[in-house]
Amino acid sequence: MNQTAIHTKRHFLPALLGATLLPCAGFAAESQTAPARVEDLGASLFVGEAVQDSDLSVGRPLEEPMVIIPTDNPAQRGKWQITPHLEVTGTYDDNIFIQRNNLVEDYVLTFAPGLALGFWNSVEARERFMNYRRGLTVVDRSQGTFLALDYTAALLGFARTSSLNTVNHDARFDARWEREKLALGASFRFETKLEPNADPGRLITRETLSAGLTSRYQLSQKFALELEMAHRTNRPSGLARTAEWRGEGFIDYLATARMRIGLGAAGGLLEVEPGFDQTFERFLVKANYALSEKVDAEFRGGVEFRQSIQPGDRTYPIFDFRARWTPVAGTRVGINAFRNVNKSIFQPERDFTLTGFALTFERALWSGVLVTIDGGYQVAGYIGESRTDDYFFIRPAIACVLGNWGTIGVSYQHGENASSRALSSFENNQVSVEVAVKY
Repeated sequence: MNQTAIHTKRHFLPALLGATLLPCAGFAAESQTAPARVEDLGASLFVGEAVQDSDLSVGRPLEEPMVIIPTDNPAQRGKWQITPHLEVTGTYDDNIFIQRNNLVEDYVLTFAPGLALGFWNSVEARERFMNYRRGLTVVDRSQGTFLALDYTAALLGFARTSSLNTVNHDARFDARWEREKLALGASFRFETKLEPNADPGRLITRETLSAGLTSRYQLSQKFALELEMAHRTNRPSGLARTAEWRGEGFIDYLATARMRIGLGAAGGLLEVEPGFDQTFERFLVKANYALSEKVDAEFRGGVEFRQSIQPGDRTYPIFDFRARWTPVAGTRVGINAFRNVNKSIFQPERDFTLTGFALTFERALWSGVLVTIDGGYQVAGYIGESRTDDYFFIRPAIACVLGNWGTIGVSYQHGENASSRALSSFENNQVSVEVAVKY
């Protein structure tokens, strides 16, 4: 990390922490509902990580749940919920190393036990939280105080390339505390993952750590102040490592009973090792719209300014749009369109823009049977060189709900990456059978 970035960080981080927690001072007896994001919903829609920190990871991670474990009868639940869960998945992959030539196929067994623990001050609050986390809604309508923890260990066993056998970890923590006008939120996630990535064009192992603090204070009946401090560390083995520190603030205005709009700004520091650190500023607008229980949408976008020695100072338009539509009972349609800026882990002197969209369609054929079709397209454009990657995927799946205790499902995914860097071009097919149970 260069000396200029070190000097910037020393002054930037204390100010960032203070700005995030400022609304807490003097308002301990007041609160307001804080629609804090629990996770990025785009991860369930398009191939890659979260929209605001996306890269070129491709293919469905082998330990990622394919189907949703159903909830039980809300009347039978109390405020505390302890849920052991287990997912067992068998996958055939015809190109595990995402190579253009000399394809290696394999059978992978994933055994993923886990434990979830949560507290909500009402059953309805838990239902809203779970619906938002599973991507069943876009606009977060959650209320109340809650605490949610979950840990999953995924044991991956490869039939032919046993040297890849590993254990992935996923630990999560989400919490919110609210009073009449003030709401505070916190989130944390640590994850290790073995996954294919189109940037270097191979299978990689990485650790990611993300954390955030949010605060919302209701200034008046129509206006609210939202502040956030966030951090994300990305450590891919043998490739460039990054650590991002970001502060963000919004003034929200309740335009109608169903629409909320906001103006905001963000700033931060991206540490790159090896490579040159970057600072960035964003000017943003956002809008949340909930027509009814059938339609909700969210837009967030603006302009980003980045400063660095290499690839130099640049300006980018960025946006993220998501919508969910439930035309009739048992049918749901989702769309996600996005554009963001990312650091290449393969060429740390390069940034790339990632622009794309994804669609999802879900239909309950009859009681207990759900058909899902996901598909999307994204293009990565590398700054300062002619490389572009065009990626397309489609993933149909069918799942059967086994009472209140689990699901069983089958899925197929086809993905293609057409890259001007020959070593990053590939085709890939996966067929998976999964059983998910909870107790």
